[in-house]
Amino acid sequence: MGATQSTPDIQGAGCFITNGTHVLGGLQRKKKGEWIVSGLGGRREGDEILPLTAFRECIEEILGLFNLQEALLQDLYLKHTPKHALFTTSYVSYVYTFAQFESILRMLYDSGITTCPLYTEFPLTIQDLVWKRLPNQQEVPVLCLLPAQPFTLCPEFMEDIQKEKQHKQSL
Repeated sequence: MGATQSTPDIQGAGCFITNGTHVLGGLQRKKKGEWIVSGLGGRREGDEILPLTAFRECIEEILGLFNLQEALLQDLYLKHTPKHALFTTSYVSYVYTFAQFESILRMLYDSGITTCPLYTEFPLTIQDLVWKRLPNQQEVPVLCLLPAQPFTLCPEFMEDIQKEKQHKQSL
């Protein structure tokens, strides 16, 4: 199955953005109200081809930009070939390096998109995406860097996170 092939079984697509040691993830609230950290992407709209789904969803979640022109999304994909694709039965993640995604950000900026609602200044680096993101109520309110290897969070660390949240709320 090719990285650009669109099949009816695959319902969504995203961008897996990594430098080999870290991967960009996003905090999202699921239906039951719990928070999870997941990849960046989402559902395919109609007969949209999967690479465009990946770019559209990723840009919506990362930058808060909606309704980008399909021609721009196509151009982004044609100029940024993924390293490879990771398939499940219903989802595909296109793997991009940090450098490739920074090039995508630069291309958006150079196309005239110089502002976005989730940043004071348009982000051009992975560091800017993570550290300069404004507080927001979007689908993905927080971006984070994670180890690019399977891991489990220490339960005591999760308890510390919860305690710090409670402390901040009590102030």
